Amino acid sequence: MANDINVDSWEEIKGNIRNFHISENDTIASEELGSFAYWYYLPEEKSFAPSKFLGFKNMTMEKYDGSGDATEAVATLDQFFNRLEFGSDAFYRIYFVLEKWFRKSGKKISRNILEGNGGLFIPKEQYISGEKNILNISVITDENKNEIAPLFKEYVDSYYKDKGKWHSDFYNTTREQARQNYTKIKSSFEAGKSITDDVLLKVLPYNDNQGNRDKGAWVHIAPAITGELRIWFENAGWTRKEDWPEIAQMVWQFMTSIIEEKEQLHVLCKRFEETELTKGFQTGMLTPFLNALAPEKFLLINNKSRRVINHFTNSSLSQKISYYPQINAIGKTLVDNLKDILAEAKGLELSQYDLFDMFCHWLISEKGYFKKGEQGYYKIAPGQNAWNWEKCREGGYIAIGWEDIGDISGMDRDTYEKRRNEVLIEHPDWKAVGVDQVWTFSQIPEGSKIVANKGTTEVLGLGEVKGEYYFVTGARHGHRLPVAWNDTGIREVDEPGWKKTIIKIKEEKYNKIVELKPGPGGKSKKAWIFQANPKYYDIKSAINELDEINWSINQYTKQIKSGHSVYLWMSGPDAGILACGKIMSNPEEMEEDATEDPFVLVKGKIEGRKLRVRVRIEDILDDPILRRDLKNYEPLKDLEIIRYANATNFAVKPEEEEELNKIIALGYVPRDEKDIQPNFSVSDFIDQAGFSKKIIESWMRILQRKKQIVFQGPPGTGKTFVAERLAKLMVSGTNGFWEVVQFHPAYSYEDFIQGFRPRPSGDGGFEFELEKGRFLEFCNKAKTTSAPCVLIIDEINRAHLSRVFGELMYLLEYREKEISLASGGVMFKIPDNVYVVGTMNTADRSIALVDHALRRRFSFIRLNPDYDVMKRYLESFGYPADSFLSVLKEMNGYIGDRNYEIGISYFMKNGDKLKQYLPDIWINEIEPYLEEYFYDQPQKVEPFRWSSLIENKLRGWTQDV
Repeated sequence: MANDINVDSWEEIKGNIRNFHISENDTIASEELGSFAYWYYLPEEKSFAPSKFLGFKNMTMEKYDGSGDATEAVATLDQFFNRLEFGSDAFYRIYFVLEKWFRKSGKKISRNILEGNGGLFIPKEQYISGEKNILNISVITDENKNEIAPLFKEYVDSYYKDKGKWHSDFYNTTREQARQNYTKIKSSFEAGKSITDDVLLKVLPYNDNQGNRDKGAWVHIAPAITGELRIWFENAGWTRKEDWPEIAQMVWQFMTSIIEEKEQLHVLCKRFEETELTKGFQTGMLTPFLNALAPEKFLLINNKSRRVINHFTNSSLSQKISYYPQINAIGKTLVDNLKDILAEAKGLELSQYDLFDMFCHWLISEKGYFKKGEQGYYKIAPGQNAWNWEKCREGGYIAIGWEDIGDISGMDRDTYEKRRNEVLIEHPDWKAVGVDQVWTFSQIPEGSKIVANKGTTEVLGLGEVKGEYYFVTGARHGHRLPVAWNDTGIREVDEPGWKKTIIKIKEEKYNKIVELKPGPGGKSKKAWIFQANPKYYDIKSAINELDEINWSINQYTKQIKSGHSVYLWMSGPDAGILACGKIMSNPEEMEEDATEDPFVLVKGKIEGRKLRVRVRIEDILDDPILRRDLKNYEPLKDLEIIRYANATNFAVKPEEEEELNKIIALGYVPRDEKDIQPNFSVSDFIDQAGFSKKIIESWMRILQRKKQIVFQGPPGTGKTFVAERLAKLMVSGTNGFWEVVQFHPAYSYEDFIQGFRPRPSGDGGFEFELEKGRFLEFCNKAKTTSAPCVLIIDEINRAHLSRVFGELMYLLEYREKEISLASGGVMFKIPDNVYVVGTMNTADRSIALVDHALRRRFSFIRLNPDYDVMKRYLESFGYPADSFLSVLKEMNGYIGDRNYEIGISYFMKNGDKLKQYLPDIWINEIEPYLEEYFYDQPQKVEPFRWSSLIENKLRGWTQDV
């Protein structure tokens, strides 16, 4: 068969392939080639054998042994077929249609194709019959093309004629700015200057508002960043502050490598996505800059264009950056397929790709073609007492809670309800009607208007939804919608029905809110603390059951006014703020409201005609802000209620109100910066303990990853000593802290978690109150900082762990979970910054009771006698180290069980006086230990008695007279 054979049709190619004289061993390959011949332009259901095609695609010349006519056959075959370059536009076009065909037939496409191993094969153009070039494939069906045609005509007659010029100019302006930014940053980068701020501000697309323009951000027609990028990513837990320089470098290298074609696009996108620090960066954030620099090569792919491409090509391409090469190729092919339709738009000098992008914007944002429901108007509270407002405003989103339900992206209603019902079992205090607000939230379409409120009397901001629902794993209020906050003026309203987190409001209501004149600032006119005595009035139950309460006024009678803010305080051992409210009336003589009768505990103390105000309950705090924490917090230690507690009403200064609101937003009272721990470095650890840098850093790494570890080993190996130094290293230079608790057989759940304890009742008897145990107190204290906090549990195996830990056995394994505690039903979760370090003596027989219980919860680090550490220590004081270590090794060899070996810490406490104290240590500590271990073999102790050792093996250790 000649290499220069002329082929006029595909049928002739098919015949030639079938006539190959391949050796008998390649019969299967011959059949695969014959089946492949049926693949002409693209696979079709009736004429394509997918399994045989996939078998063929990996065939190479090396597969043949050269016998028979195989060499000539393969050489000729090599002329007929080209292997498409993986990652090329042509590859993705072919792959796209092939993948759709497989999906239709219920099969999965080979991972070899997906990963570029084997590739796809097509006939060379010169061997195709001329009816149709195989690369000119169609990614849109005739039905979808008929759907898009009238929509495009409507777009041309409306948006294109009205705003097309403005939109077109925006493309040109942003591209020119991008080119300038690229040149400037490249120059700085090559000069070795920092590019962090420039990359984060001038490469990524920001919302067009005055604030962004003032700070020099690159504003874009398709913004992916509506607030402060750094705050957004840090609050989501994707990024740490110290990582931004490295992230900026990665973004810059990604952009320059693509623009300068240093590697294939698919390789760069996949590598960028797989880098841990680039979490959160998707197509909508990265492709606008690529499009601005090379618009004919790179499409601008954001949620709008992606949804349009997916819809009209019947596909489901992701917004992940690794999918960009594929959706870029398919998008360009779709535009090519729509040339005749796009030609209807005339008058503007726009490329067809820009014309298509503008059409996508109109279809999604202006027409609302893919809306999940009607674009509407929603009041959404950014947390209790609007604690999350600053993060939402600066991060460019609105967020709600119930995060334990997890990510519901892509769920249908049935799947969501199944998940909701599972969560309701885990959270018996939750109500289905409350949790269902998550579903409502996730279905809010782009373009909807959002009113952010604080309680029932304040509007904090007005914004517009700019994208789809997303979920941030591990974050408080992880359910989120991107929102451009266009107006953050404070407006006073009176909306007693605004109790739920989300309420859909009417357009008329929204317009009235917009028309209200914003106030001068976000602070209330005046704030107060109102105190209730729980012996006389059940304030906890009242605020949960009632919307409003009548409150008596016994001081500041002329200063307290309607509209003022109020913090509701309960006195007693756990005194503190339980809720926030608004005063709804001026003080006047009135009776107590009859609806409050069930909460009055002592008749005569509350009732009667008195000077009162009406208080509306706006937010009940998840965790009370306790007096004992406030009095140790410098900015609030002089609160009137802390200095003079015997009253009902207390004034709050403006600066105190601001601090209280910050604390309510945090959910705890922060620790003072003056509590910074002293610096303790790895070098300090080495100096004090003698372990190598590599070992110490490995311990630190294990603790940071697992969050709970146990140092185990025989007595005298320095377990507690090492645990304390590791804790010091963890909290070094921060306002974190570390504490030690020692377990013993009598230690209980009530001691460690919480339980009821008796207190004198004042009438000669006792009353029982629920009190937090050591671990809950530690966790509450840990909430006051984001720095590491380490609890050392010494002799962890000495207590009955299943009794002491209770629910903690579950929470230690599932750190992200929150469950109800047995005593009092309090919801509890271990703070992320809490680390637990246990110590366990392997010579203690109680270890067998806990080993399996702890295995999954803790990482176990074994400490054996480290003779090298001991040698360095002894030699530093000029002692004869070799003879001593020889005895210690021999003695541990006699013991023969590494769980009972004698450790080195017995001999590392006395420094230059060790020689003087060694006889006492040996006779009173080592010998009794050996006598107990060898109690049935006393003869084994004799060689290691001090009196014997100083006569020979330790002769050099006798105290000089």
